[in-house]
Parts: sequence; structure tokens; C-alpha cells
Amino acid sequence: MIATDPLVTVWDGLENHDCAPRGSLHQFVARCPGHEDRSASLSIGTGADGRALLWCFAGCPVENIVAAIGLSMADLYPPGHRNGRRIPGVAKPVPMLDLVLSSLNRLSIDYRASLAPGLWVAECCPSCQRASRWPLWVTEDDRRRVALSCAGGCDQVAILDALAVIR
Repeated sequence: MIATDPLVTVWDGLENHDCAPRGSLHQFVARCPGHEDRSASLSIGTGADGRALLWCFAGCPVENIVAAIGLSMADLYPPGHRNGRRIPGVAKPVPMLDLVLSSLNRLSIDYRASLAPGLWVAECCPSCQRASRWPLWVTEDDRRRVALSCAGGCDQVAILDALAVIR
């Protein structure tokens, strides 16, 4: 019989496959069954919703790890779990760049993508109202972080406040 606590289920599965789990039950490590592992490269913990979280530092997909110990993905969830459904009233996250550009659009401030990747320019800064030679630059890096730069010297907080992004 499989235990109802996902961490106990995973621990037992790892133990039955000679993966030597060790540590406390709410956070432990083991040899990963998804690859030839000589050290404990698999970390197991619990998520906010009670599910078992598995992370292989060698990069094995969770599905492969679970299958290697004879479990299914459903075994990682506590009884009665609602399959990761969104909590009512909590919206899907919106990327910051989308928020900034939609706010510029809402304020009828024209913007353009530049030839440089990850760079947009706007015809007016919403904070200081400077409107000469595309004074507002919006950049997004490869980690989706956004930076705002105004030719008039406005700081990012003032610009975001004028865009009504942080109210």
C-alpha cells in the first residue's frame, strides 16, 4: 500500500530502488534514479500545496525520476489535490514589459521597438512629460527584467508610478 503523504511515498520509492534517501522527511536528498548517480544529486522537498518537489542537479526530468522508482506523477500530490488549478481571484502573472507597454498604450503614448533587441523607445515620458526625441527608453534583458531610462532624469519608480503600474 502506498502512503498518502507524497514525501513518504517518494522516500519509500527511493529506498526500494537503493537510492539511499537521507535527511528529514520534509527536506531530504538521495541518489537520482534517473541517471548513474554516485552522490546525492536529487533534492526532495514539499511545495506550498503539499506536493512533493523533486530536483535533480544533473538535470533529469521529474517524469523520468518518478518512472524510475515505479511511481506516477499523481503520487507526488496529496489526497484531494486539485491538479494545480489556479486559486480563485488570483490572476495569471503578467510580464513587466507587457504591463509597461500596455500602460503606455492606455495613456496614448506612442512607442516603437528599436533595431536593438530588447529595446523600446517612447515619444514621451509619463513622469516629466518630456516629449522630444524619444526620451523614454524601455529595455528588457534575457531574464525578462525591465529597466526604464528617461532623458529628463526621472527615476524608474516615478515613471512606473506615472504609468500606474505600481499603485
